[in-house]
Amino acid sequence: MPPGKVAVLEIARFELESLKGHPRNPREHPEPGSPEWEALKTSLGDGYFDPLVWNRRNQMLVSGHLRQKVLRELGFTHADVSVVDLDEEVHWARMIAANKNGGWWNEDMLTGLARDLDAAGLAPGLAGWTDKELAALLKRYQSVAGYTREVLEAAQ
Repeated sequence: MPPGKVAVLEIARFELESLKGHPRNPREHPEPGSPEWEALKTSLGDGYFDPLVWNRRNQMLVSGHLRQKVLRELGFTHADVSVVDLDEEVHWARMIAANKNGGWWNEDMLTGLARDLDAAGLAPGLAGWTDKELAALLKRYQSVAGYTREVLEAAQ
């Protein structure tokens, strides 16, 4: 074991249909076929990198309620899932944190990435964007004076 603190995940493979969502999950989901749904579908179809989180104590999802639905629509039957052991109150707090603790965007950096991804010909859904969201970011990019790839590279 390396010295110092180690962040550890317990991973187990589950049948997606067997995973139950928590009835108090505060996040609302887009409808199947909506632009937001299709963007997530494109992203997950290209790779699964943000695992569902399942609570051993109550046998319900903490995080990944929507990803589970979209994975099932894509034809996946099983997924590797992060397993936690939380009491109910901590479960509630973690459900909120999973949807809130994303930080905030550096708008200049984000719009530059949007332009570069568009120039590379990648589908907006790969980044979780709808066509409309990408168009808005690209429009914003055009209005940011003096923002160039060279500025980004110099800042790194």
